[in-house]
Amino acid sequence: MPAAACLRLVSDRRKQARKCGPADGTPLTYRRYDHLWQRIGEHLPWVAVQQISTHWLRHTTLTWVERYFGNAAARARLRLGTSAAL
Repeated sequence: MPAAACLRLVSDRRKQARKCGPADGTPLTYRRYDHLWQRIGEHLPWVAVQQISTHWLRHTTLTWVERYFGNAAARARLRLGTSAAL
């Protein structure tokens, strides 16, 4: 089983066990992500100081992919056409 599928399965089982999150599989909202990062920042002060967010993680990851694997790989990861700019 691919890692992503395995993580999704574990995540779904955890949500069912805790009876939290949308049961229909809808994605988390911006507000929910923001609240999660605020809570993480309360326990890890460097997260709050560095203003880490989901957007920051995505941007940093894609920058790394572009540097080490090239622009084409980064675009493929973004699932964007060749005309879109990073």
